[in-house]
Amino acid sequence: MEVKMALPPANEIKLCCSVYHLAKTYSVGVRLDERVESVRVKLGKQLGAPPKDLRLSWAKNKGGDWVKSDEELKSFLSRGPVQNESGDTAFNRMWPPNLLSKFFDQQTPPHGVVHVLVEVKKNLKRRETDVEAPSALKARKTSSTLRTLIPILNLDELKATAFKSGGLPKDGDFLKLFEWDDDDCGEVKDIQAIKDIVGFTCSEFYVRKETLCVLENFKKFLQVKLGVTTEEFRKEQFIFMGSPGTGKSCILALICFYLAIEKNVPVVWHRVAAVGLPVTRLFHQGKYYEWADRKGDIYSTIVDSRSGGGFDRANCWSCIDGLSQEQLARTSFGTAFTLLAASGQFSRKGESGLKQETCLLPYWRQVDLEDLAVKLLNVHESNAADRYFVSGGSVLFFVYQVEKTRSVASMTLRRVNFEDADALLAPVGSYSEKEIEHIRMIGVPNYKDPKQYTDPECWKALVTSKMAMEYLLTLKKPDYFHKLFVTVKDVNDPQLHSLVLENLFRSIAYNQNSVSISYMKYDNVDRTTHRDPEHLIMREDMGVVKFGRSTGSDESLNVKREGETMDEYAAAVERWAKNPDEMDYWIPASGTCDTIDAVAKWEFKSETDDSGVDSTPVAVERFCLLQLSVANPMGEPHKCEASVVLRLAQPFLDAGKQVCYMALVCGGDEAKWDTHRRAEQKMVTRMEKFRLKPAVMEEDGSPPSFPLYVATYALL
Repeated sequence: MEVKMALPPANEIKLCCSVYHLAKTYSVGVRLDERVESVRVKLGKQLGAPPKDLRLSWAKNKGGDWVKSDEELKSFLSRGPVQNESGDTAFNRMWPPNLLSKFFDQQTPPHGVVHVLVEVKKNLKRRETDVEAPSALKARKTSSTLRTLIPILNLDELKATAFKSGGLPKDGDFLKLFEWDDDDCGEVKDIQAIKDIVGFTCSEFYVRKETLCVLENFKKFLQVKLGVTTEEFRKEQFIFMGSPGTGKSCILALICFYLAIEKNVPVVWHRVAAVGLPVTRLFHQGKYYEWADRKGDIYSTIVDSRSGGGFDRANCWSCIDGLSQEQLARTSFGTAFTLLAASGQFSRKGESGLKQETCLLPYWRQVDLEDLAVKLLNVHESNAADRYFVSGGSVLFFVYQVEKTRSVASMTLRRVNFEDADALLAPVGSYSEKEIEHIRMIGVPNYKDPKQYTDPECWKALVTSKMAMEYLLTLKKPDYFHKLFVTVKDVNDPQLHSLVLENLFRSIAYNQNSVSISYMKYDNVDRTTHRDPEHLIMREDMGVVKFGRSTGSDESLNVKREGETMDEYAAAVERWAKNPDEMDYWIPASGTCDTIDAVAKWEFKSETDDSGVDSTPVAVERFCLLQLSVANPMGEPHKCEASVVLRLAQPFLDAGKQVCYMALVCGGDEAKWDTHRRAEQKMVTRMEKFRLKPAVMEEDGSPPSFPLYVATYALL
């Protein structure tokens, strides 16, 4: 709204001048026919600063709006002038030779707003010390102007207000974190001493390769910061990035304790968590102090102070945890940090001329979570599978109770619509109106290469949760999962590769796309004792299943998704066995059953007779128990529990129906090197290599009474 101005009495005006960083406002009386320099002189007397150190800007932005003098002013001033890429701000400079009438047009400035924004040029240098090396700081002569404006921190008085304090631990495995190497991967480190102080970490820390790569990148930054190297100090901030729940906060905690104990430097650490009040901690001289700090006032008090009273601000590390980029912009301290564990994505802008180095902490691979489950949680393998079904690559969701995380994940997924699903696979740096970061995981092509962690061009947006993928089946078509598959192929994660391929086939079935499935008899023998180099046993029963429409008709398939437990799975197939026309394809509503992923009513046309000789195809309707697998170039066998197969097959057998088991092998790597062979032969080779685990399916020493197949299909 336009603010009206009144005519000035006797050509005199009073200007409201607000000082950046100091966050104070002064009144200066001048005449319109005076120059801007007169404002600088009068302000300098009030501030005790040389006029030449004051830079004035007109507090009316280029859009015509004045800076309001309201409750947001202090926060606005504390952040300092926000510059764009060219170094300009939203406010025009008031050059000293200009007449004041140029800016105020022979009128009295309006009330209730700021008229002049003041920047003490030395403040810029003060802000840079947040990330300067001690060696550089000792060489710098502190401005007398700065000494006047920045208060000395009375640390004893501040410490006395802490609601919690105590001694820092003096030893522990975690203090050797920068000595950890590949031999430490998979080990569990005791961090009970850290948990006793901060509360939010576990009592043990699982070391994975991704952790070592992040620490290696940080070590380079650390050595320069502490003056270990002769490299000229780079004015930069180190920002930990990654999806929520991957462990950024825990790594930051390890580093804060390491700096305070091993390097004996002060650490001020502001943390905002999803539950509870924001907290600021100070580590100083072997002790810790903790304050509830809703607005970050304690943190600001420390980072805005200057050295004195036994506190060396120059050596202090300023750390922030749990704030998004937007939340940081609304705080009083803004970019005053050395280390940041960001919440959500962070776009490097280089505020205040700082160089910002972002380092990704990738999602957790399933193999590491399963190992963690055994070593930290002491849970059964099936329970680990239930946990991963919900959590995907989030260790935070994985360690929580399954029921709670399932409830939270369900609420999150219900807020994801068609457009949000596309955003899940969008390049890192893309944003959605809804919070999808808990679903979108971020990884790198080679998790063993630390350089890829600091190169956003290498980062890949993925979906890793089985629960999320099953929800996406209801929103998206097969081309969506094919796009995800193309991305996952660039990531060295065979288990995730398998998961995406399996859901690609589920999407094909769910959307009733036509597909041709080639199958062979599974040689249910121990190949170490039963030699069959020509795979003659497998060739005894070969054929093709055309999938996409109901048996014997052009009507759409009747596909149902139901059942979340083994008892519910069994009940669904028992009902189906009694009424075969009820459906054509059944998918468990919850894919936690590792052995059977679906049951299909298919018409088999075998191309060989019982002797393995080609014959006229014979059509046979079978209820096929499907287990989706993936072609593994390392030849790792596919786990199959005979008891589960037999339990779900029995209702059909009792009803006199024909049944079979089929391991459907999705995808394969042969095309990368074997391009001269026909596609059909590649599919046969893929099936010939396939083995179950255990290799022989049997119960009580007897194999199933129904056919066992291995099959494959060409990706669309």
